[in-house]
Amino acid sequence: MQNEIIPTKLDEIPQEWKDSLRQSEIAVRIESVSEITDEDFKCFERSVLLPTPSKGLSEAIGINGKRTLLKRGVFAKNAIRHPDLSPEDSRNIIGNALYSPDKYGKNRPVTKPNYWVAIKSSVNSSVVVIEVSETKNYVEIVGWRYANERNLAQLEKQAQREGGQFLILFPEGNTAAGLSTLPSDLTMQKYN
Repeated sequence: MQNEIIPTKLDEIPQEWKDSLRQSEIAVRIESVSEITDEDFKCFERSVLLPTPSKGLSEAIGINGKRTLLKRGVFAKNAIRHPDLSPEDSRNIIGNALYSPDKYGKNRPVTKPNYWVAIKSSVNSSVVVIEVSETKNYVEIVGWRYANERNLAQLEKQAQREGGQFLILFPEGNTAAGLSTLPSDLTMQKYN
């Protein structure tokens, strides 16, 4: 790894870093998002296997106990696309959206049917896109970012155009409700 060049453009990311099977075989198993190092986010030194997402999210989208793979190539891609995110920001986003989400859904069910969006709502909401596929041994993180109210509205409009929707997870019963089924004053509520 010491002689490897750190990619600064998307087309510089080595193909093997993107390969799900190869990266899952060499991924380091960790038990918490806090164990992802600054070097993982800056130098893309390894792939990691995180625990299964929250129980409510897992049950809602059929994760079936699969752990979460975060590949080197995705570390690199996210750093290139979102250079404003610090390692601490990234850990917060991933931890909040995967392990205490309050919304989830599909914003691109036609073009990306295996992609799900997990969200922890706040002024700067934490958003993580994951791929859940029956043919893969792990749930895979595709990307993460902060999103403001306008960004979330864009995600919801994109979902409506493609026939998807976002649902709210209720922590006490791990049940969900469609945003369109809630009273309008509740859907606009800001979460902390």
